[in-house]
Amino acid sequence: MLNLPDLNVSIVRDQLLYGIKVEVQKTALKKIVLGVSGGIDSALPFALAVEALGKENVHAILLPYNEL
Repeated sequence: MLNLPDLNVSIVRDQLLYGIKVEVQKTALKKIVLGVSGGIDSALPFALAVEALGKENVHAILLPYNEL
């Protein structure tokens, strides 16, 4: 089993939210658009962005998914 260091999830979450707010403020914009596929790799950043900026300021574009 992989031996990972202790992680304070609350601190990491707060740092991510702060980082999102700061980076968006640098652009002088108030709203963002994110491409989402429905997977965890796009759902988590989308959820964090909504929490950081408010749901009225985050818009999603659903990316197409095709099985081969």
